[in-house]
Amino acid sequence: YGAAHDAITFECDNKDFDAKWQLGFSANSADMPGTATLATKKYRNLGFFMFSKNFGNAFTLNFTDLFETYENGLSTAIYGRNTVGLNPVVNYKGLTFNGSFYYQHGTPAVFNTEDQYDAMMFTADLSYKTGILKAAVGYDYYSGEAYDDDQTDDKNKVFNTYMHGGHLFFGNTDFHLKLYGKNRGLTNINFKLSADLSK
Repeated sequence: YGAAHDAITFECDNKDFDAKWQLGFSANSADMPGTATLATKKYRNLGFFMFSKNFGNAFTLNFTDLFETYENGLSTAIYGRNTVGLNPVVNYKGLTFNGSFYYQHGTPAVFNTEDQYDAMMFTADLSYKTGILKAAVGYDYYSGEAYDDDQTDDKNKVFNTYMHGGHLFFGNTDFHLKLYGKNRGLTNINFKLSADLSK
């Protein structure tokens, strides 16, 4: 979005663990693209914390916390969104499991509503490699609004990838993952088979 930042980052790298903590403040006062006159929205702050711990060669556990704040252009109220998640990675004799679970909460400040985020995303990928062949099966889930949801519970169930990041993972299947209005979720089941012929 062309936002400018003043930021400070702390990093700690160790043999068995890595940790990163970053705090940023937007120096750009312009409204975010896609926000109408009656729903102006200014991006303000970004907080990021990541912790990665190795438990031997077979197991790694990653923790991530991402916090964003926005300013409502009409009332100058500050709204926040927090995304927190775990990512375990297991490698054992050619078998690899890579899973993620993220939960999102906070206030979206879209169209000046007081709805609360209550969304989740999880993925699971299992693969096995033997010789030149590798086979994998995966499952991805983004929560969303049901078609007949009247949204009277003031819950925003649409998992929101930060800065439209879902396109990196889902390619053209993420065209319906919008930021505003009623949105559907995503369920993606995939099977992959590959061969390394370089040898």
